[in-house]
Amino acid sequence: SIRRQRQMCIRDRLVVGKIDRLTGMIGKEHIEVEEEPLDVEKLISEEIGILELSLLPKSELVGRTLRELDFRRRFNGIVLAIWRDGAPIRTDLDSLELKPYDLLIVQGRHGDLEALQDLPELQAIPAEEEKIHSLDERLMLVDLPPDSELVGKTLAESRPAETYGLSVLGIIREHVTHLMPEPEERLKPDDI
Repeated sequence: SIRRQRQMCIRDRLVVGKIDRLTGMIGKEHIEVEEEPLDVEKLISEEIGILELSLLPKSELVGRTLRELDFRRRFNGIVLAIWRDGAPIRTDLDSLELKPYDLLIVQGRHGDLEALQDLPELQAIPAEEEKIHSLDERLMLVDLPPDSELVGKTLAESRPAETYGLSVLGIIREHVTHLMPEPEERLKPDDI
């Protein structure tokens, strides 16, 4: 069967975080969505963790968007979701204006997460399993076939966030997971 052949092949994988605009990618850029679900625990390693941070009212971050703040580059972290008024917001995070007491769920290297905890405008709070695991339904594996238009481009050139509202949280190649790849990372044939 095709599924069995695919399981036997060594595949590289792109781990992405948003479903909403995925339909436009299928076919056009030769993207295939994997049926295999992705557990949020796969986004954590010895080097990478997830932290919950509450945005304090007097923060300079209030009233600004993650894009305006250049959050990923400035703080070396990826905001996976924002909890506001008891509910998660998981889409269009880059253009969402931050409000006091927003709870940011951030993926990052442990040293960078520790630096975030030291900022006066953010307060680290104990992680809640419910909030972390609510991300599972928005995580997926996407296969990048050899003839994809994205092969050979860097993540920055492929612009998944701007074009499709997707965040690349990691790349799995030859059964090895590389979390939080750099924007200069080149996509290879058979990335998922």
